[in-house]
Amino acid sequence: MTELRIAFSALSQVEKDTMQERIFVRLKQALLHGELRPGQPVTINSLAETFGTSHMPVREAIGRLVMARALETLPNRSVAVPALSRARLDDIMRVRAEIEGFAAGWAAMRIERPEMAQIESRCTQMIALAKKRDIGGFMTAHQEFHFANYEAARSPTLIPLIETLWLQTGPYLNLVVTSPSFRPGSAEHVELVSALRSQNADKARRAVESGIIDALKMLSPVVKDHEERAAKPPRAARR
Repeated sequence: MTELRIAFSALSQVEKDTMQERIFVRLKQALLHGELRPGQPVTINSLAETFGTSHMPVREAIGRLVMARALETLPNRSVAVPALSRARLDDIMRVRAEIEGFAAGWAAMRIERPEMAQIESRCTQMIALAKKRDIGGFMTAHQEFHFANYEAARSPTLIPLIETLWLQTGPYLNLVVTSPSFRPGSAEHVELVSALRSQNADKARRAVESGIIDALKMLSPVVKDHEERAAKPPRAARR
């Protein structure tokens, strides 16, 4: 009887861990693809209802994202998507340029033919989706394109670092790409593909750094606007 209890206890733990991972992965995707907006609340009740589970795996998944600074706990103990300051954005993007440029250089020296074919395919798909203004598809293809590049660097240490930084800027990137004035550039992506194909590490690094600098230029006005609106006192209600 004791052995049976132990077996069911272990099974319950596996199910709980699997559900926590499912929720964690889905929340990561929502942040990376900009489905969640800056300042948007994330409630345990609604997520538990969506996934048909108890509060515990939801709370644990959210806790992991709070530790990664992808979500934040507010003074009233609620959880929300963080709103970045311009100083914080500048810092994140500077670090991204260094780390992702380094990863691209490594990838250029280590990439293999199947990986190259995948990256070329993702680039073609991303450009086509951008022209059609398929924002959801573009965001997914954009992420897959860049992470296929970074995974070719074969550094298990770099990928989590890069992902953590992307999680913090994803919600703002969606605000940029959904703007009517957004015109996605493809020059840096095409340049990166060319650099990887020729195994030119310096060229690959410069292409990634240039893309991140352009992203910063697009993100800065959006973050500034959010920062200024948040600083304004709320309007008094009319009598």
